[in-house]
Amino acid sequence: MSVPPLRDYIGLKETQTYEQIKTSLKHLKPKQLQEVLDDIAPKEGLPILGDSRDATAYGRILDNARARQALRRTQDLEVAKQIVDEASLPTRIRRLAKKADALLAEIKETEMTAELAAAIHELHGSARALWGLTKAE
Repeated sequence: MSVPPLRDYIGLKETQTYEQIKTSLKHLKPKQLQEVLDDIAPKEGLPILGDSRDATAYGRILDNARARQALRRTQDLEVAKQIVDEASLPTRIRRLAKKADALLAEIKETEMTAELAAAIHELHGSARALWGLTKAE
């Protein structure tokens, strides 16, 4: 395993020899190892870490408590990567607005289904909650 933050998170020391590997395995953190395995090969759904090219970012996310919590809450690697990359909240909100604009254009060309309407309703609720925070101050 060549991603140091990921290795550290599961308790696997960098090793060179067979004896070092055996010793290092005694220090594995079972809960964290299970968490990583679930992200790579979940029992249901798509893996969070489905592309090995994202392993470095994934390791950085595990090393950052806020990003790790966001990953668990959203199951979205990109959301957690934004936190690790320290994008400011206004920047992240603007990115979401641009994504919503792109969705709007796509939705206009799509037949409305109950599932699509429910997803739009969820997004609307989140946007209203954000807007409500501006009025609270």
